[in-house]
Amino acid sequence: MMTFYGSFSQDITGQWTGILKVQGMQLRVVFNISKTASGYSSTMDSPDQARTGIPVNSTTFENPKLKIEVTSLLVEYTGELKDNKVIGTFKQIGMEFPMNIAANEIVKYKHPASCVMLNLIQHPLNQGIPNQVRKDVTPLGT
Repeated sequence: MMTFYGSFSQDITGQWTGILKVQGMQLRVVFNISKTASGYSSTMDSPDQARTGIPVNSTTFENPKLKIEVTSLLVEYTGELKDNKVIGTFKQIGMEFPMNIAANEIVKYKHPASCVMLNLIQHPLNQGIPNQVRKDVTPLGT
């Protein structure tokens, strides 16, 4: 009989995808997490807004807790890793939305007929309306 001691180490590296649901709309969010010598680093993608490689300021993982901060967007994502999924909360400018992410998963969702930009834009562009959905902004790169 063999007995193993120690803690089970879950891997947080890779591509983690979820759907942010806001006011009846859905927006894919992707975190690309990699291991570094000093911990973790990551970038964020918002494919439905044609935004990739958004710099993440802080990525911490203390098994099972994950925390990601994107200060340029005033975004914080926190959650707990369980069974290859992170059950978490997406926060931006005082608003909180439940958002679970899964590793290397292709997320299927219903794309709205008219794409509306959510508040995942650089904060200086918000022009004093940080807690509203902006309908006057078009995705970058279009």
